[in-house]
Amino acid sequence: MQRKKLRSIGILKFPVLLCEEHLKKNPNEFQVKLFEKWKYIAIPIPKGSCSCHICTNSLHEPSLFLREADLKNTNLKYANLTYANLSNSDLSGADLRYANLSNANFANSDLSNANLSYANCYNANFRYANFRSTIMKETNFYNANIYDANFRCAQLIKTNFRYANLSSCTFTGAKIDKAIFSTAFTKNTHGLRVKSNN
Repeated sequence: MQRKKLRSIGILKFPVLLCEEHLKKNPNEFQVKLFEKWKYIAIPIPKGSCSCHICTNSLHEPSLFLREADLKNTNLKYANLTYANLSNSDLSGADLRYANLSNANFANSDLSNANLSYANCYNANFRYANFRSTIMKETNFYNANIYDANFRCAQLIKTNFRYANLSSCTFTGAKIDKAIFSTAFTKNTHGLRVKSNN
């Protein structure tokens, strides 16, 4: 119940990279207070070869350390990443079902084999992103910038691309079922049989 309450009031959720010692002390999500009226929920992730955000005292700069983050196979279901900068990040195999990614930056990120079903990607930036073999059932890409992205072998089921920029994207081998491309910009796409909107 507490997790649902936190999501409903719109508190941002950010993955934080922790060393083994701090991961043992903080195995579950925890709240970080930045200013009197601003806080976020930290999602603990093993740091791998990156720096620990508690050791480096950088928990108070969440949007900075998301860039180029290694979030491969990470469970980010229901995560609130509105306005977050995840450009050049590895989210391959990540579970982003029901996540709020509106207005976030995923430019040049790897989302291959991820699951974005029911995610809200309104007005997000996915330029040059890799969606190869990604599952996107009822994902909302309304007004998103997805220029030159790779959708090879992706599953696009009732996906909403209204007013999205899909120019130069590749859809070869993608499974497309009742996806909405009306009003989308599809100039110079590959493997997509819809009328181009320039």
